[in-house]
Amino acid sequence: METIPELHEVEFLNGYEELPATAPVDHARIIHLPTFMPADGEFRSNIKLQDAIVTMLYNISPTTLEAFMNAPTVPGSFRLVQENTDGSSDDKLLLIRKSDYVMVGRFRELSIPAGEVYEFDHLARLSIANDGRWKLLHAVYRTYFRRDWDLVWSGFSVSAGEELDRDTILEPKEEERMAYGVNLAEHMMVNKLWDASHSITIIE
Repeated sequence: METIPELHEVEFLNGYEELPATAPVDHARIIHLPTFMPADGEFRSNIKLQDAIVTMLYNISPTTLEAFMNAPTVPGSFRLVQENTDGSSDDKLLLIRKSDYVMVGRFRELSIPAGEVYEFDHLARLSIANDGRWKLLHAVYRTYFRRDWDLVWSGFSVSAGEELDRDTILEPKEEERMAYGVNLAEHMMVNKLWDASHSITIIE
């Protein structure tokens, strides 16, 4: 009989007025970092993808979080790219917000016979309602795009060849979509993507 990992509940901060610690679970909340525990098979966390997103932004700087929160009220969009500087990994993280829609994904740059592409291991799209509720709209695994952020945002993926396309999952089941979101959240928290000594933040 499969053992269900014990739930470890993190605590949240009241570090930003619009993101109270007491908000419902479908809202974004800033995680109190000392209470975070990575999932290891014995424990599972109660954090959501939106929690990891705002926690990363807040710990980069409160002004970065402010820019993200204000994105619907200013022309253009919010775009952030995180990349390692210590050479330990070629993984990068993309976060885009346009109006009340958010895209976040873990990717790397590849050169393949079809051209220069981004390979996303996990890519998720979310919406934010006027009352602050977040909803995971879609998530995919191992998807390829030409190196153009507008094409990535629009979802115009490309074939990377039979061998690479074999692992692509464009229409995952609901439980798989939720798992992709959890994986992204864990990646952001475990690797401390707000740590400026290990990554570069580019906001365009």
